[in-house]
Amino acid sequence: MVLAEDDDLLRLFEDAVSVHDNARSAANWVIHSLSRELKDSKTGDLPFSGAQLGELLALIDDGTISGKIAKDVLAEMVQQGGSPRAIVERRGLRQVADEGALERIVDQVVAGHPGEVSRFRAGNTKLIGFFVGQVMKASGGKANPDLVNSLLTRKLA
Repeated sequence: MVLAEDDDLLRLFEDAVSVHDNARSAANWVIHSLSRELKDSKTGDLPFSGAQLGELLALIDDGTISGKIAKDVLAEMVQQGGSPRAIVERRGLRQVADEGALERIVDQVVAGHPGEVSRFRAGNTKLIGFFVGQVMKASGGKANPDLVNSLLTRKLA
């Protein structure tokens, strides 16, 4: 898909960039994620604006939500419209970035998997993905993955 071939899509992109100045990110979301959500619908029929798409991208960049959560929010925006910030707040999708809260979850995960901890410390560093997955599962997918990685790296050293 090329943005220049669809006037509505181009206008949506331009409006998104006017709110969120990362054109590359906006283009990727419009071309890939939005196109996937649209399926056979027309861009002109969307119940949200380009500015709201820009707001969604800003929520990713400021760490309020992850890219995975943003895809869920975008799906709801395509179906029902609405402000991405309002959707995030209403559904309780805000990422957990409280280091103390995440550290408690990390401690529980590490304590609950002593065999994997031993294997990790013996050199099987690929297990970091397992631990991140367990923390994400325990947090309902809301943990900030960068912070989780940092905490796990420190705890497992």
